Amino acid sequence: MLHRTPLGGGVPLTPTLLAEREAVVDIIAAVVRHDLFFQKVSALRSPVIVKTDYTRGKAKSVKQTHGNEAQSKATRAAAAKSARQAQRQSRSFAAPIRNYIRKRGRGSVGVSNLSFFEKCRKFNLYETTFGKRSQFFYFLCVKIDSEDPWTLVNILRCRMRSLSFALATTAATASSKPNVVLVVADDQGYANVGYHNASMLTPRINALAKAGVTLENYYVQPVCSPTRSTLMTGRYTNRLGTQATVIRADVPFGVPLDNTFMSQNMQDAGYHTALFGKWHLGFYQRAYTPLARGFDEHLGYFEGAIDYETHIGGGYGGANAGVDWHRGNETTCFEDSGTWTEDLLVAETNAFLHRMAKPTQAKPFFLYYPLHLIHGPSEAPQRFLDLYPERNLSATAASYGMCGVCECKDQRMAVFGPAKDVPWGTCRTVLAMAAALDWALGELEDGLKDSGLYNNTIIIYTSDNGAQPGQGGTNMPLRGWKTQLYEGGVKVPGFVHSPLLPAAARGTVHLGLFHAADWLPTIVRSIAGGSTKRNLALDGLDIWTAITGGPAAPSPRTELLHNLNAACHLGYVFPNAALRVGEMKLLVDCFNYTLMAPTGLIELYNLTADPYEFVNLAPVKKHAVTVATMMAKLKAYAAEADQVAPTLFPEKAPKAAAPGIAPWNYQCPQCKLGDAFCPAGSTAPEDCRLDPWCNSVACTAER
Repeated sequence: MLHRTPLGGGVPLTPTLLAEREAVVDIIAAVVRHDLFFQKVSALRSPVIVKTDYTRGKAKSVKQTHGNEAQSKATRAAAAKSARQAQRQSRSFAAPIRNYIRKRGRGSVGVSNLSFFEKCRKFNLYETTFGKRSQFFYFLCVKIDSEDPWTLVNILRCRMRSLSFALATTAATASSKPNVVLVVADDQGYANVGYHNASMLTPRINALAKAGVTLENYYVQPVCSPTRSTLMTGRYTNRLGTQATVIRADVPFGVPLDNTFMSQNMQDAGYHTALFGKWHLGFYQRAYTPLARGFDEHLGYFEGAIDYETHIGGGYGGANAGVDWHRGNETTCFEDSGTWTEDLLVAETNAFLHRMAKPTQAKPFFLYYPLHLIHGPSEAPQRFLDLYPERNLSATAASYGMCGVCECKDQRMAVFGPAKDVPWGTCRTVLAMAAALDWALGELEDGLKDSGLYNNTIIIYTSDNGAQPGQGGTNMPLRGWKTQLYEGGVKVPGFVHSPLLPAAARGTVHLGLFHAADWLPTIVRSIAGGSTKRNLALDGLDIWTAITGGPAAPSPRTELLHNLNAACHLGYVFPNAALRVGEMKLLVDCFNYTLMAPTGLIELYNLTADPYEFVNLAPVKKHAVTVATMMAKLKAYAAEADQVAPTLFPEKAPKAAAPGIAPWNYQCPQCKLGDAFCPAGSTAPEDCRLDPWCNSVACTAER
């Protein structure tokens, strides 16, 4: 147990010594992350595990072998030989590590007359009052300064989970509020995760979900911007103008400014807020960008997708193309071009966690972490492609139609044609991108543990919509895909992970009904202890009691508006409106705001009896009352709806306002379509930038 008592028994903690102690911890952290160390240790595949007992006054090595204790003599001999070879290999790189530490120690600490062990003693690293773990630091310092590289390797092999304990406990003492990380995967479908599909290599995500609360009846919107706007506001999209489709890069629209974002609520609650990744909530004016909407720091891209290497957005090279990679609202980071997007986001997150663990950081943090993966374009580094050298998909995945379009139950689903295989190259890339997403989550977990922040952090995980099978993703066995209101488009992986969860909740699966809108009141009120009084009326419900109460705790949600889109000609695929009440789900092709009535096909499914939406009950006479009751609810939601922003096909937008549909230029009448800012004499996308392009004073003058 970690005791938050003052550091005692040694040198008084003057400001100078505090800085020196922090420098020593930084040196150790640098060594643990040193490329040479990781490359060499990862190559040590010895069947012998060396455990070191730190509870006494000396390091005692105990050899244990894998498997059955009654191993053959030949097996034990082979294990011993392998261990000796590993020891010899370790000595070849232990000396450079020690030299690296000593060199950094002299430069950083400024007391070169002391050995590293003496620095550890002076700075009280191993005398901090946290029980037997004190010996861990003691022997770390001894072995770094000794000639016993094998023990050093095994100490460092533990990844040093308590490296920054002294720093982290100081920060934790300053605030008892938990940190919150909200992770949003992009286009990760129901079966694009290992715990739903054995062919997906996502062991870190699987483990996080298994140790937390897995949400198996969790819903989002059918496409990117709608889900993100719901997450940030806690409101249904029909109140935001985002119910039609995504916010395109060249469209003068953003989530209306009278809506309070979750990040603003968290600032009010005393949190430091950060966003690393995708925005997609509007950026045509600076008032719609992250730093103006509650984030203290930001690195990422404004629109829906960019090239993973060049960071060029606007159609990855179309007429409106430019570099869409920004730090804050102003700086376009051209220098990051050529570095894979997720590498940049992971590095930024690790640096952020290190800063948040410093004793000078008195605030808890809220990290909104919307990753690029596994959205197109289909790109993955070779290290992840190598995980799938052959088409060795499991039988479970084959039955799911993995990397192929699902069997079409009717012509309305046959957008991609009849069931067929997706080319193996495309499939392999998407599999690799899912593995890369898993790597990013593993790095997040490791970063939290390495910085000492893990025990006081809550991780919430969600995708933004279902997968798109034509690109190799899969939502099987669910019907439908991204852009659709069938289950495959809106039912996605979701879970909560934290050591702060009660024991009764950890390792459970909850079948209650939950929606993306629920995270704002849950995070702000129950987790952060904040208030939502400044917000417009919320549709989200506080689900924390259900999540922490165990699988039998009921969800407060019994009804869910999936969508209500009046601009059917601007949307993607029918149906465009759907409502869930209890186990019943109603879908209609379109809901006409003028007639306040549905048009086109009406469908009704009992999701308990028919989770894959095969049997339409709407024509059945005995369900007529259910259809009428649910249709009345849709009508009530329609009466409260905001105008739809014509963000998909502006050329089809009305010249003047129409019922439920806004005119094209209602946000910025003096602006033409947004495009990139290019330097004089060049229109090459890599030279241009995608910045807020319609400032309120004179947008045309800036061009």
